[in-house]
Amino acid sequence: MQKPQQLRAALNRSVPLLQQNPERLSMTLTAGTVVATSAPSLSFEYRYRLELVIASYQQAPEAVIVPLLAWLRDNQPEMMGNVSRQRSDVTFAIDASDTLSITLQLSERVQVIQSGEALQVSFPGEPAPPADDAAPLQLWVHGALVSEWQR
Repeated sequence: MQKPQQLRAALNRSVPLLQQNPERLSMTLTAGTVVATSAPSLSFEYRYRLELVIASYQQAPEAVIVPLLAWLRDNQPEMMGNVSRQRSDVTFAIDASDTLSITLQLSERVQVIQSGEALQVSFPGEPAPPADDAAPLQLWVHGALVSEWQR
């Protein structure tokens, strides 16, 4: 699976606390399923819950949520456009010890192509965002620049 590592890299680039302390972010993949059909190809889709935990997070949650949404827009776009998914696919909690927990429902396509006697596995990404999608590269919270990153 590719998305957990890609998300970790994106958050480490864009969240100042994680730039300085990447070890504060832990990720656990839980409740996964494999969705396959009886089509001639063995291609399938992973569907899983990814739990992110940031320990001792005493900043505004927006400093994590906004970069997370920017990543989701490019890597899980159906979450942004589907009303039923908007209500349940991203959840969060903050406990008394300032631990920020975020749960995501992700999916990931796996393409399996037979080439002679061998099977080749690849992970096709999501379709590219529209060319006119001017994604911002700075995050301001309460009038203060919190983070800058590259797409």
